[in-house]
Amino acid sequence: MEKKALLVVAPLLALALAGCVQPPGPPEGGLLWHGFEWAAVPSQCEASMSDACSLYGCMVESCWCAETAPSAIVAEWNHPVSDENAAMAAVNENLDAVSGRLWPDASSEVVVKRAVKLNAIFFNVFLDYGGDEGVVTVAADGTIFLSQCGV
Repeated sequence: MEKKALLVVAPLLALALAGCVQPPGPPEGGLLWHGFEWAAVPSQCEASMSDACSLYGCMVESCWCAETAPSAIVAEWNHPVSDENAAMAAVNENLDAVSGRLWPDASSEVVVKRAVKLNAIFFNVFLDYGGDEGVVTVAADGTIFLSQCGV
């Protein structure tokens, strides 16, 4: 009797669990930004995938790339960024460019403090310059840019 119950229950359990396992890749109907398997783009942002600033404006509510001259883009790291450590590494590798945009007259050391994941594609990286905190945003493709949020 126990073997018959096991033969009936085991396939049902396997079928139920199969629905819980998602294959890697974008969610159904979504896309991957630059082909990075961790960087799923919601379908409503498909038209904004041309650059990091456009995509950021679509994916992060009430935020956008800062309107600065010549551009909000501070640097292009050209390495994939999939987590907070990689985001901080991107900023550390480009620290002169980043600190020069945040604090043009910086005379002491700028320190990368921490990173926060905003979503699958964007990270905010916080820096300190003599007690003054600054922030830059890093995209999954390594683009580092100035951003702002508000209403």
